[in-house]
Amino acid sequence: MAAAAVLLPCSACSAGKEPLRPESISSADPSAEKAFRAARDVFDRGDTEVSDRAFAAFMKAFPSDPLVKLAALYRARVAIARGEPSRARELLAPLLGIEGSLGERAAFYDGVALAGLAQHKEAVLRLEPFVGRMTDPAEGLLLLDTLWRSAREAGLERQAVLRLDGYVAACPPGEARENARKELANLVDEAGDRKALEDLAGALDRGGAGWPLVVARLAALHYEAGELDAAAKLLAEARAAGQGEDPGIARMWDLVGDRSDVDLGAVGCLVSLSGRTRLVGETVVRGVMLGAKDEGAGPEVNVVIKDVRDDPSLAARAVEELVLQDHVVAVIGPVDAVSAEIAATRAEELGVPLLALSAKEDLPAGRSRVFREFVTNRAEVRSLAAAMASSGARTVAVLYPSDAYGRTMRRLMSEETATKGLSTAVEVSYDPATTDFTDAAQTLSKIAFDALFVADEDGRIALVAPALASAGLWSVARDGAAPGQGRAIRFFAPSSAVNPDLIRRAGRYLQGASFAASFSEAGSPAAASFAAKFRAEYRSEPSYPAAFGHDAALLVRHALRSGARTRGAVADWLARLSGQANPKVATRFAGFDGRHEPVALPWILVVNGTSLEVGR
Repeated sequence: MAAAAVLLPCSACSAGKEPLRPESISSADPSAEKAFRAARDVFDRGDTEVSDRAFAAFMKAFPSDPLVKLAALYRARVAIARGEPSRARELLAPLLGIEGSLGERAAFYDGVALAGLAQHKEAVLRLEPFVGRMTDPAEGLLLLDTLWRSAREAGLERQAVLRLDGYVAACPPGEARENARKELANLVDEAGDRKALEDLAGALDRGGAGWPLVVARLAALHYEAGELDAAAKLLAEARAAGQGEDPGIARMWDLVGDRSDVDLGAVGCLVSLSGRTRLVGETVVRGVMLGAKDEGAGPEVNVVIKDVRDDPSLAARAVEELVLQDHVVAVIGPVDAVSAEIAATRAEELGVPLLALSAKEDLPAGRSRVFREFVTNRAEVRSLAAAMASSGARTVAVLYPSDAYGRTMRRLMSEETATKGLSTAVEVSYDPATTDFTDAAQTLSKIAFDALFVADEDGRIALVAPALASAGLWSVARDGAAPGQGRAIRFFAPSSAVNPDLIRRAGRYLQGASFAASFSEAGSPAAASFAAKFRAEYRSEPSYPAAFGHDAALLVRHALRSGARTRGAVADWLARLSGQANPKVATRFAGFDGRHEPVALPWILVVNGTSLEVGR
C-alpha cells in the first residue's frame, strides 16, 4: 500500500509535517547484525514469543551494540501485541527523548501503550502529532485505530470521528473495514448538536465515509425541524460531491422529496369513526367538510379522512400517510387527548401544521407547527369564575362527580376562584352513576354560599336542578328572588351541560344559570350562519366539536387565500393571527397566543325564560 494511503483524508492535516521514516541504525559487528536480523525475521512472521526471546538474547549478547536500542523498541512492540502495556512502557522509557526516528517511534508506541492502560487523554496527546506522518502502512492503521478509540473514551467526539474516518479510508476492504464503517455511523449518530455536526462536515474529507453520514444526519435534523429547504440544499451538495448513492443520503433525499410535495388543495382530518367516540368523530367530519367548501373563505379543499378509531397507536401512522402519501397541506384533529399528543409529535417531526381538536392543556408547548383550536377545561372554568366574580358572588360551592372529569373540574375551579378573590365554601362529590341527588342537595342547603358550580353534563343537571329546588336552593338571575321561602343562588356549569333540551326539561329551576360555551348560534352572526348551514346540509343540530372542525378548515383556507404556498407558510400565518382581525369563525376564537393556544375565553350563556342568551 502506498504511504499516502494511510494519511488523513484532509491534506491540510499533514501539510508541513516531516514523514516518520524507518530507523537507519546499523551495526559494525557482522555477528550482531546477523543476530538482530534473525530476531526481526521471527517478529515479521508474527511469532511474538519466540521473537521476544531472540531480541532479549541479542541484547544480552551484544549489550553495547547500537542495535540494542532498536531491539528494545521491538520488544516493546511485542509487549503491546501481547497485551502488556506496562511492560512496553518500561522498555520504551530509556528511548524517549532520543533524537531522530528511533526516539519518535518510541514516543509513538508509548502512546499506544498509554491507550492500553486506559490513559486515553494522555494517549491522544502523545499520538496526535503523528497524524499524517506515518510511512509504514501497518503503523498508520495502528495510529488511527488507537487514536479514534482513545478520543472516544476521552470524550473527544470530533477527534474520534475524524480519526475513524481516516482509518476507514486507509483500512483494506474486508470485515475490519465494514466494522469500522459501522462504528463511524454510530459515532456520527452520537455526535452532539447541529453546530458540532456542521463543524464535522467542514473538517471531513468529502470523498470519505464520514462526510455523507454527517450530511445525512444534518439533513435529518433540518427535516425533523421542518426546514426542508435547508435539508434539500445539503443533500444536493452531497449529490454534487458524488455521494448521492450513499444509503443515508438517498433515504433523506426521498423523504425530503415526499415532504416537499404539497397538495394545496388537500387537508387531512384525524377522527375516530369506528370506536366508542365515533359520534363525536362523525360530527367533526361534518363540520370540517362544511368548512372546506364554505363560500368566501378562499379556494375549496378536499378533505382526506383517516379513521384512528380509539387506538392512539394509529395516530402517528395516520399523520405519516397524510403527509407522505396524500401530501396534505395541514391536518385537523384528533379529539382524544392521547391520540392528539402522539399526532402532534409526529406532525412536528414532519413539519405539517396540525390544528388539534383536543382539550389537553399545553398540547402545542414547544412545537412550532402544532396549534390547539379548541377550548380547554381550564378556559371554561376561568370564564365561569370571572362570571361569578362579576355577578357579585363571594363564596362558591362545588358539586362534582367523583370521576376523573369531576375531580379535574373541581381542582381547576379551586385554582381559578382563588385568583378572583373568591372563597370555596364546600366541595361535595357524588357517585357518577347516581340518579338521586337528594342527599347532596340537603348538604348544600345547610351551607352558606353565593354561587354553585356543578361540574357535569346536561342529563345529570336535569336531575340536580329540581333536587336543589326541593331543598330550597333556586337558581335566579342577578338581584332576582327565590320563590316562597327558598334561597337564591347563582348556578354555573361547563359546556358539557349546554343543551336546549335541558332548558325544556328543567328551565324553571335554572333561571339565570350561566353556562360556558365556545359555540352558540346566539354568540355571533357567523355562528348563526354556520348553524343554519349545518342544519340545511345534514338535517341535524350542530355541536361544538363540529363548529371547531368547521373553523379549523376555514382557517387553513384563509391561509391559502392569503398566499401561503407551503406548510411552513400556513403555520406562520396561523401564528400571526393573534391580535389581528380574524376570519369570521363560528366559535369564540380570536387567534392564537405565543404558545399556539386559543386566545378568547368561552362565551357565557345565561338562561332567560326558555332560551339561552349570551351574557352581557
